[in-house]
Amino acid sequence: MTEQKALPVRSVLVSWGVAVLMLAGLFSAWVWHNQERQNRDMCAMISVFLAGPEPLPGPTGDRSRVVRAGMRDYYERRDCADYQD
Repeated sequence: MTEQKALPVRSVLVSWGVAVLMLAGLFSAWVWHNQERQNRDMCAMISVFLAGPEPLPGPTGDRSRVVRAGMRDYYERRDCADYQD
């Protein structure tokens, strides 16, 4: 019978460490890709919202003007111009 050599503990730990690092890298890439897609989708929704009709004049459209100003500010802070086609 031939004897099998046992793997040194160090090589087992190194292989597990490499596997964990690879999985963490893949997970990080997946999260980054999803975040980019979410940013693009959010910018598309905001641009559709801002392209709509202007608020009503007078006090009736005050709340709408405030919301539109906030959305315009949010659009600019997210650098949505980078996601436009």
